Amino acid sequence: MLRTPEQPANPKTLEENESNLTVRTSGTLESELSVERSLRERAQRTAGLLWRLQSLTAAFAGAQTTDEIADAVVTTGLAAMDAESGALALLNHDGTTLTIIRAAGYHSDVETQWKTFAVSDDLPLSEAVRTRELVLLESQEERDGRYPKLAAQQTPNQSFACVPLVVELRAVGGLTYSFGDQRLFTDDERSFLLALGQLTAQALERARLYEAEHDAFERAEDGAGRLRFLAQTSDLLASSLEYEQTLQTVARSCVPKLADWCVVDLLADDGTVRTLAVEHVDPEKVDWALRLRERFDPPADTGTGAVQRVIRSGVPELYEQVSDQALIDGAQDEEHLAILRELGMTSVMILPMRARDRVIGAITFVATTESGRHYTPEDINLAHEVAHRSAVAVENARLFRDVRGVEEDLRLQAALLRAQGEAMLDGFVVTDTQGKVLMHNRRVLELFNLTEEDLSADYARAVRKKAAQTVDPDAYLERRRELTMDPHNSGRDQIVFRDGRVFDRWSAPLIDEAGELRGRAWYYRDVTIERRAAKQLEEGQQRAALLAEAGGALTSSTDYLVLLRRLAGLVTEWFADWCAIDLLQRDRSIERAVIASRDEEKTALVSSVDALRRYPSDPTASEGVRRAIETGQWDMREQIRDEWLVREARGSEDYLAVLRSLNLHSHLCVPLAVGDRILGAITFVTTGDAGRVYGPADLALAQELAFRAASAVEHARLFEEHTHISRTLQRSLLPPHLPEIPGVEVAARYHASGEGYEVGGDFYDVFKTARGEWAIVLGDVCGKGADAAATTALARHTLRAATVQTRKPHRILSMLNEAMLRSEQPFCTVAYARVQKVNSGARVTVACGGHPLPLLVRAGGAIQTFGRPGTLLGCFPEPALHEEALDLHAGDAVVLYTDGVTEARRGSNVMGEAGLHAALVRSVGGSAGDIADAIEQAALDYQEGDARDDIAIVVLKVLPAD
Repeated sequence: MLRTPEQPANPKTLEENESNLTVRTSGTLESELSVERSLRERAQRTAGLLWRLQSLTAAFAGAQTTDEIADAVVTTGLAAMDAESGALALLNHDGTTLTIIRAAGYHSDVETQWKTFAVSDDLPLSEAVRTRELVLLESQEERDGRYPKLAAQQTPNQSFACVPLVVELRAVGGLTYSFGDQRLFTDDERSFLLALGQLTAQALERARLYEAEHDAFERAEDGAGRLRFLAQTSDLLASSLEYEQTLQTVARSCVPKLADWCVVDLLADDGTVRTLAVEHVDPEKVDWALRLRERFDPPADTGTGAVQRVIRSGVPELYEQVSDQALIDGAQDEEHLAILRELGMTSVMILPMRARDRVIGAITFVATTESGRHYTPEDINLAHEVAHRSAVAVENARLFRDVRGVEEDLRLQAALLRAQGEAMLDGFVVTDTQGKVLMHNRRVLELFNLTEEDLSADYARAVRKKAAQTVDPDAYLERRRELTMDPHNSGRDQIVFRDGRVFDRWSAPLIDEAGELRGRAWYYRDVTIERRAAKQLEEGQQRAALLAEAGGALTSSTDYLVLLRRLAGLVTEWFADWCAIDLLQRDRSIERAVIASRDEEKTALVSSVDALRRYPSDPTASEGVRRAIETGQWDMREQIRDEWLVREARGSEDYLAVLRSLNLHSHLCVPLAVGDRILGAITFVTTGDAGRVYGPADLALAQELAFRAASAVEHARLFEEHTHISRTLQRSLLPPHLPEIPGVEVAARYHASGEGYEVGGDFYDVFKTARGEWAIVLGDVCGKGADAAATTALARHTLRAATVQTRKPHRILSMLNEAMLRSEQPFCTVAYARVQKVNSGARVTVACGGHPLPLLVRAGGAIQTFGRPGTLLGCFPEPALHEEALDLHAGDAVVLYTDGVTEARRGSNVMGEAGLHAALVRSVGGSAGDIADAIEQAALDYQEGDARDDIAIVVLKVLPAD
């Protein structure tokens, strides 16, 4: 139960005196409070904007696609802006219209009406995109006056903000937010909106690059899949000489890869067309499909059917879209038409099977509504290759069957077919045991740029001609010798050509059925596209991994130099041989902040260039770092030539010698930009004759790294500035020095929790109140930051002012409680001690408002609490406050502390009063400073140096008499 505080002996006289004193000091207090409130409100607004910008940056960091960016900027942006509604519109490809891709908070009819509109329209967002400037409307009247077209548009919103999205001086769209109240947009809010626009534009540009790279990868993967499908088809065709069974297997492999329904028809010797293979995605429909064709296909001698027409003409037929009219035209009767409609055909292609310049059959591929595919020219090219390879396989099988009576030819053909089954490559050469060419195809001539004469006249010379086209002719010939030294040796390797092509080579001996060596077969397949797709995929994965690691590195510290060093170390692992980062200083000079290389010796060599280089400090430079910083444009050199080095050296032979020794190969420099501000530049360099050559994809990656690095630098600098402001404000809330009290030693310690970027809630003060009398105050304000700082200032000033009216500690705390209730500040706890000098030592009178009671440490080592508990301040109009006095003698000490000491945590355990008492026992006999140090160190050690709450300690100790 709360108790009424004790009253003085003559309350009327005392209250009148106190009232008069209050009149004399209230004006000063109100003025100070007004200034503090203004500063606090400005700090709160600034901190709020920074927090909102950081939340949007975090939302964008996890978004990759345009839809994800749109969701983040509209949903997260509405919350960040405290807006009622908002929308994101992007510029269309025609460059003249805008389309809203995401909106929230509007009625559906409004979204439909303004889904697409012209950039030239007299609308706020159109104007923002046209001018690339903010359009801010502080009232609905201002909007209707400037844009009459919107006057009839009823809306509950009262103010509006339209933000252009600009990337490299190019508008890509705009953001609009509507607010339910009229507002005057401050300079801070304007800066925030511009920063939001820049963040959104850059995020959308990153999403566009990501989606373009993803589409390119899918196209490459699709091409590689088609090649694999053809390879599998070749394998199937070469696996058996029973071509009827093989063609059935090929038809099965085409479903559903290439068709929902596949039919193979062969032309018989008598001119009839025979259905050899039928496959359907539904196995139960295969027999049904065969009966359907037998019943409704026209007779072969009429030549009216599509299959007969293709076989006769040798021209493929493609029906990209099967219309109902086409079904009507092809149906024989109403029953046939009903069945055709039931099939649900969407697209059809019929390819002739051509071998040795004659058509031997046709393959039909049918797509139905089950897959919904529609054939394209790419599909017909793939189907043509399948038909051609199937025809070759059928023709080879027929030839094999025809020459069965000739034993020698039979053995050669069997050996050739088995070798083809092992290799499955496009070009081949077959030699006998003496090295003479027995057989080859045209593809091998195309692959190696050979002629028929090259192979027939002197094959050894043709081999040397092939070797000369590779990047390592000696290795090519040596590997060939290894394969031919053992007549029974087979092998496969890869050939890299100087023009960038890559071949797979397979060599296999030709062994006939009797086990006799007949010669050797060489097969070659161009896998350049497959390898290129694999390389693009690998580089894409490396880029994604580098960006992921860079994101982690750039958020791992608040020191931007540490962040930049970590980033430079990452890029030199794969993207560059060495990396340099230059930062623009306040005086417009350029300072090299980071240099990194894979080789420590090369790092030292590159660093030595700084003493010789001129262009960073030369304002007339038109390239490199200075150009990137001054213009905001990137500078890329795919290959660094000697004339560029000579121009860069500008007559300095020493500088030129160092540049040449670096063996520079390719160079890329991009600005570090945040919005319209250039913070510096980052340079990537590759070395060596075969070093990486930078291209457009590398430029996009470098710009993304630069954007992230610039954002990290900007955030680190803002954090550093905020921390400096907080520490300065914190120092202003603590006494600069402690007064000297005769015969009494006083020591104080303060340790802020966290990293010091927020003003703490603990405070202390020591000041003289009258002759031979001093006050010691220790308090703990609820919370941290601007509110806590304001409460701390109010408490310190009020306590000092209250001592003019009264000397009683409990009355002083009561006056502070009244002031806090009037100002509606957060509550706090305070321990107030009045120290009076007496002959035997000192008398200390203590009153506590919700604060931990002080500890009395006697000279002999006894420890006990001192004082009576009281109500915390700022919550109740009549708090229970008490005071208690005691005399201190030589060697006695009083310890005042905040709960940051006793509540120091290690896991789920707290240090508690037991830990505090143990620290005091260890410091008995020491000075006031020794006692304060022992308590502070014990609290920090208990939580391993990471204080989770502020720590404040004040110790007074009576000195021995002189």
